[in-house]
Amino acid sequence: MVLPPERREAMIAWLHAPEQGPPPTLSRAAHEIVLSWPAGPVRQDDTCRDETLPEEIRLGLEQEALTVLVPAAAERVA
Repeated sequence: MVLPPERREAMIAWLHAPEQGPPPTLSRAAHEIVLSWPAGPVRQDDTCRDETLPEEIRLGLEQEALTVLVPAAAERVA
């Protein structure tokens, strides 16, 4: 999901009333995502990380598909 600067106010309004509809974000398909930011702390989930991180991180898709194993007992319940 991407939130362009021009949709900032719409996102703030949506945060106050999310039940009114979907967030004003845009979806983008990609095989690789590059994240860049200046040096400084990074918030990951509920933790503020102060260690030095690379200035650029690349996220990409794995070549192989994810295999999901389902126990035999779970198949009978479904």
